[in-house]
Amino acid sequence: MKRNFYRGLLLLVGFPLVFGACKKDDDPEPPKPIEGTWNRDVYQLTNLPAGFMLLNNVTTTDLYGSAQFPEEGYTFTFKADGTFERIIAFEGPDLNDTGKYTLDGTKLSINSDNDQIDDEEFTVVGEISKTSMVVSQIFTFNLLPDAIADTLSQAWYDTHADEVDAKRQPIDVTILFLFEK
Repeated sequence: MKRNFYRGLLLLVGFPLVFGACKKDDDPEPPKPIEGTWNRDVYQLTNLPAGFMLLNNVTTTDLYGSAQFPEEGYTFTFKADGTFERIIAFEGPDLNDTGKYTLDGTKLSINSDNDQIDDEEFTVVGEISKTSMVVSQIFTFNLLPDAIADTLSQAWYDTHADEVDAKRQPIDVTILFLFEK
């Protein structure tokens, strides 16, 4: 009788411990830091070569800075299922894009569903936090050497634009996209 009592007690205490220790397979994973909606705060130009340093570490809210391409905002929404939505706002019609993304270490790959939009790769700079994300890409811009750019006045440029534009050189620039949630 004592033996049955102890067996019953062991089963009564042990049964919940055994099954309570098992992890449920349907527990949702916590969201990854990249998941959510990100709004581009500013752009920052970095890694300019010697002789073109006037724009190094300059921040701007408008990457393109021209009447032909007046961007007004850049938003990414990354979802848990590996898809994204992107809106680049302009004065005219916005660019709306969807597709799939992968984040592998510091490599963020954007694969658009739209055949008119090229797939892109960004490099994640630092850690993605709950509220900020910095990614970078390398672009080629036609820039004036510092020796010319820092001597020009806007009035002189306005009357000699063709001469100045002929002195521009293609330079690779790293653009940092600073996003906030």
